[in-house]
Amino acid sequence: MSFENRKIRTGRVVSDKMDQTVVVMVEWRRRHPLYGKSMRRMTKFNVHDQTNGSMVGDIVEIVESRPFSKSKRWRLKKIISRVDIEEMQPEDIVMDPSVVPSRARRRLESSTRGAETEVSAETEVSAETEVSAETEVSAETEVSAEAEVSAETEVSAEAEVSAETEGGEDKPKPKRRKSAKTEAKTEDEA
Repeated sequence: MSFENRKIRTGRVVSDKMDQTVVVMVEWRRRHPLYGKSMRRMTKFNVHDQTNGSMVGDIVEIVESRPFSKSKRWRLKKIISRVDIEEMQPEDIVMDPSVVPSRARRRLESSTRGAETEVSAETEVSAETEVSAETEVSAETEVSAEAEVSAETEVSAEAEVSAETEGGEDKPKPKRRKSAKTEAKTEDEA
């Protein structure tokens, strides 16, 4: 393959977890054959990255090359743009009260007071839920006790009915219907 005819693509790195390999997603567009609307398509390429220099989110240029492995047929040509990774998170920033202007200090103090009132409101709500949970538990125990009493009365009523039928007339059992095959066998035996 000559160097002039090699394909070059531009895409975004979506994975860099492998050693000397990155996954690059290349987006391309194609017109729909019937409706003519432009459709967006994406292809993932396994790309050989000798230096492990690219990271997730980087825009890179890749070039077609000899097979490096079963799935790697592309090589990283250059990194077009890098993604800046923030080292410090917003939660890590601590404000020094001596440096904060007075207006911002008042805002900061009011937000901490608001947080304290939220905590006290949460404790009040939890106390209310505990009281309502206790009333629900007592109501459930009353309902379950009533259900047990009604179940016992139903069981005793069923026992009385079954005792009456046992002591009384014997009812003949209903005859089971036989299939045609079974009837033919019984006729042959007889």
